Amino acid sequence: MSCDNLLADSRPPTTYVIKRQKLLTLQRQLALEVHMVKLLDPTLTPHQLNQALLKYTSFYEGLVSRGFRLVYQEPNYLSPKFKTVSGVTLTVCAEQLWINSHPTPTAPLIAPLHPGDSTLEILAQMDEV
Repeated sequence: MSCDNLLADSRPPTTYVIKRQKLLTLQRQLALEVHMVKLLDPTLTPHQLNQALLKYTSFYEGLVSRGFRLVYQEPNYLSPKFKTVSGVTLTVCAEQLWINSHPTPTAPLIAPLHPGDSTLEILAQMDEV
């Protein structure tokens, strides 16, 4: 789910996967492609911009609260987009690598994938762990 889908979501400002703490505690690292294009909307009022920033921030705070630390970020050089807010320039589109500093030490391996397994079935298996 992209960060912009997060903004359109009526649920609290964390994605379904972020809410699945048990699933995330099994992960040692996450590679994310970030698209915070809502920040580029010139029609946003200051209040709407602030709300968008709060939702993006809560997404990252959800990762940090589960032990993840950002270890690498690279802007999208093919289509560089930046937004300056209150003197801070943000990269709107970027690649990020997050490392879990507190992974579950006895995390079992996920059952092997079989032809025909759906993503939901795989997530259900992970949630049962």
